Amino acid sequence: MLISMNACIYAMVELECPHCEATIELEDGAYGDFECPLCEGEFEFGEPPVQSIQPSQSVQSVQPHQAKGSGFDSTMKILTGVSLGATIFVLLAVIVIVIMVILLLGLALSSLDGSIMGG
Repeated sequence: MLISMNACIYAMVELECPHCEATIELEDGAYGDFECPLCEGEFEFGEPPVQSIQPSQSVQSVQPHQAKGSGFDSTMKILTGVSLGATIFVLLAVIVIVIMVILLLGLALSSLDGSIMGG
């Protein structure tokens, strides 16, 4: 049965309610949980459509990311694909490493000063 509505044609499917056996019309291709308009009994109908690639369709391949431009541009392109939390974590880790290097150099220099003064 074809029904024309707003210049669209819908194919309908007739089925019996599993509860009251009333005739119900659903759109062809419909699936999911439904409620009978007469007895309000719930039932499942249909299956979700399966997507497949037709021979005439093309599949786009994923190209590897290549950063171009200045160092800042490259860093920003890399960081835009990373979450904000991960970016902050990496920046804090770099700051901690720089502070540790400064402290170790200061400790090494102070021990050299002590050995020069004491000796």
